[in-house]
Parts: sequence; structure tokens; C-alpha cells
Amino acid sequence: MPLRRRPIYHLFLLVMLLPLLLPDIHQHPQSVSAASVQLKKQRHHRNHRYHHTHNRYRPKRYHLTLSIRNHNVSEARFFRLVWVDNTVDFYVAPGKIFTNTYEVNRKGYWTLFVEFPGDRYAKSPRKIISRDSYSHWIMEVYFYPESVGFSEWHKMHKALN
Repeated sequence: MPLRRRPIYHLFLLVMLLPLLLPDIHQHPQSVSAASVQLKKQRHHRNHRYHHTHNRYRPKRYHLTLSIRNHNVSEARFFRLVWVDNTVDFYVAPGKIFTNTYEVNRKGYWTLFVEFPGDRYAKSPRKIISRDSYSHWIMEVYFYPESVGFSEWHKMHKALN
């Protein structure tokens, strides 16, 4: 005659094996094992070991040179280059290049405005420039019938003449 198990035995097995089958409900869902934490630390150390051996000094302020080349805009009263901490008004004749070096301490958006008689103006697309980007940029300005065109900001690799 087969041995009969009682329902209480099944309940006992369920209570004993349930914690092994299901995750702990009291444990934080983002918690990880000690082995995975150690592995993450090793990856972090491997990826950043060169930064610890060669720590480059970065001054708070740095120099940024921007140039504006006026191809054929002859009706402009003035040009205005705007940034968070710097604004400069200038005039550049058609066919000439205006270059200025700024002392900046953070990244930001640079925008060029061209002012025309009659309170009309044209606004260039914004360009974000940071310390880690290039140190000399140039933009070109064109005049089309009834509109002004702006080139993208380009890196300057050689000195202007």
C-alpha cells in the first residue's frame, strides 16, 4: 500500500521552498551581489586608470578665438556677437575678416546678429563651444536678395592673413 502524504506536508514544502524560488520581497530591487559590485569597481578602475596617472591641469579661464568673414553684406550697420558673458559690437567691411579672442570660463552658445537700417536684423544659428572643443572658429556671412545667409561654424586650422 502506497504511503499517503498529508496536505500539511505539502504546505510545509511550499513554505520552505518558496523563498528559494522567488526573490526576496524585502530586498531592494536595485540591490546587487557583492561579486557584481566588485566587478563594477574593477571595470571602473580599468577605464579610469590613465586619468589617475596623468591628471591635466585646466585653468578656470581659457582663450577662444572667433572670426567672422563678411563675403558681400554691404548694407549692415554693425555686427553683434553674443555669448552668456561676452558681447561685442563690430563692423567688418565686405570681403574682410573680423577676429577677436575672448577669455571665457565656461561653455555656452554663441550667436551672431547682423543689424540693418530700419531696425531689421538677421540672426545666425547658435553654436555651443566648450573648453574641450577647438580654440579658433570661423563663420561666413553672405547676402542674398532680401536675406542673409550664415555658414556653419568651421574650425580654423591655420592663421588668417
